[in-house]
Amino acid sequence: MPSVNYIQGDLFTKAPQRSILAHACNCQGAWNGGIAVTFKKQFPSTYAKYQAYCQKSDARKLLGTTLIIPSTPTDPGNHSPELQIVACLFTSSGTSANRSPEDVIVTATEKAMEDLYRQLAQNEELWDNLGVESIAELELHMPKINAGLFGVPWGKTEAILEAFPIQSNVYVIAE
Repeated sequence: MPSVNYIQGDLFTKAPQRSILAHACNCQGAWNGGIAVTFKKQFPSTYAKYQAYCQKSDARKLLGTTLIIPSTPTDPGNHSPELQIVACLFTSSGTSANRSPEDVIVTATEKAMEDLYRQLAQNEELWDNLGVESIAELELHMPKINAGLFGVPWGKTEAILEAFPIQSNVYVIAE
């Protein structure tokens, strides 16, 4: 049964190559705070695609969805020919200063995870790229999503991940 697995260390150095790296995003096309800044530095090609996607989309329709973006070989976060995939979970309409209310973020997180699963279940080419033969073999790698600048108590997001049918590896840095 999939669950939440905690890994001590930095997501960007500890997650295996050829992984799905997920993080909570706003619907405004801005990765200007928290761990999103590191995603932007490590995977600039995915940031450009995320930003363009947000600019052409209605932000109200993005909330509770997921955008899956394969990185490119030139992204600094790729340390081998095997490329990372970034999953943008649209959990807040606004940025941290204008974030959605906590209950909206929690509901949007559940919907975004459902959308992620639906997309993954339909994309066998992605399984091949990740070196797995079925969706049951997939794992997500992420920070404690929503718990930083979006201000949601971790236990609320953790409960959603515990019910998710794919293993979630959550990276934590010792304080």
